Amino acid sequence: MVATAPPAGGLATALAIAGTRRGIHGECHWRRVAQAGLLIADTEGTDHHAVLLFAILHDCRRENDGQDPQHGPRAAALARATGHEALGVTPRVLERLAHAMHHHTDGHITDDPLVGACWDADRLDLPRVGIAPHPRYLSTQAGRSERIIRATGDPGRAVPTWEELMTWSS
Repeated sequence: MVATAPPAGGLATALAIAGTRRGIHGECHWRRVAQAGLLIADTEGTDHHAVLLFAILHDCRRENDGQDPQHGPRAAALARATGHEALGVTPRVLERLAHAMHHHTDGHITDDPLVGACWDADRLDLPRVGIAPHPRYLSTQAGRSERIIRATGDPGRAVPTWEELMTWSS
């Protein structure tokens, strides 16, 4: 079952520890990743709350907008240090999210629907840097769908607020 009203506490915690960030890997990117992730989650049956946590945390430990190959491992370490209870997920979901954060820039694909939704959501926002996402690097059927690619392909599109994203229902 997909959570349509995720527990605000875990998401509030994630937003607090993520802080604020501008630039191509900043909050606007996080919200676009969240929107794409929720579109994928609706189709794939993946947990909304977990997808939102990934969107908030996956780039929050970047040191710059250029080459920073350790930002994913730092984000994963932050999520683990924060803990599953504070983030509102089970220990197993936290480990899957930490794996997704750690490896989100490695170019892998996966059969895990949660990890795939997270990676696809991030990759679907590549048009913001002038790169069209290639279906070969998308894990989920939903992520490869024309409908979602069209819905997420314009980096200038209006992006929902965190409040709107937290109460998402398709």
